[in-house]
Amino acid sequence: MHYAYSFALAFNDSLVSSIIDRFDVSGESLVIDPFCGTGTTLIECKRRGIRSIGIDANPACVLIAKAKVDWTISRRKSQACLKDIVRRFDTKYSAYLTEYESHRRQGKYYSPLVHPLFERS
Repeated sequence: MHYAYSFALAFNDSLVSSIIDRFDVSGESLVIDPFCGTGTTLIECKRRGIRSIGIDANPACVLIAKAKVDWTISRRKSQACLKDIVRRFDTKYSAYLTEYESHRRQGKYYSPLVHPLFERS
């Protein structure tokens, strides 16, 4: 979750975690982060069940921090997204197999066999 958005001024999550441990912050505590940035401290608190409040002057940071600490997931939306991913993959992979089989029948070979869909895998 910490790396969903890169922000140059952000604290490392392990630093925040070690500070929480060092000061023995517990579930009964309330952590106030007056310069929350993109929410690293808020996330670490949430992971540990510690209440926290974050404040930042940068509206973009506030938006990002809110998104990063909102862990509610709609099952319906997740399923729809997954179905869309599978459909897109199936469409592209089917086209690739058709092209590959056509080239194979014609005696053309790819070395190595790489399709744009798989270039980064």
